[in-house]
Amino acid sequence: AGVTLLFALLIAAIAFSGVGLEVLLAALIYWVLINGVLSAAFTLLAGGHLLSAATAFGVSWMTSLTPALAAGWFAAIVEAKIRKPTTGELRQILNAETFSELRRIPLFRVVLVAALANVGSTIGTFAYLIFIFPVLGIDPSVVIGAGFSNMLQALQGLF
Repeated sequence: AGVTLLFALLIAAIAFSGVGLEVLLAALIYWVLINGVLSAAFTLLAGGHLLSAATAFGVSWMTSLTPALAAGWFAAIVEAKIRKPTTGELRQILNAETFSELRRIPLFRVVLVAALANVGSTIGTFAYLIFIFPVLGIDPSVVIGAGFSNMLQALQGLF
């Protein structure tokens, strides 16, 4: 809930700051791209299928805003449909002696896709929050200050 609130306040501050619709749109596009690319890249790093990576890309912008959902879960569902793991693979996982052996087991691959897609999405969230203002070329203290000041004035104007 904290990330969702922080993101919503950040977008609202940008919207009310007067920097323009193009900056707000750029901020949203960067959110989708940074989360999506990193989640998809980590899915591929796990050895996931391209469809699993595309799924991670498509949902990570939204799932990173809610703690009840995770991009890796969606990517893993697609991966499981493709790899078709079996319950017998649990024993194979227990008997595997190397990471290379584990990666060849479809069930382990599904779990690895889930984990790494989530790692990519998490890194994307933090990278966005760290780099968005320098990339957009705006001073965060000015934008956030003006945004909250304008929001407060708008709220006061309602009463």
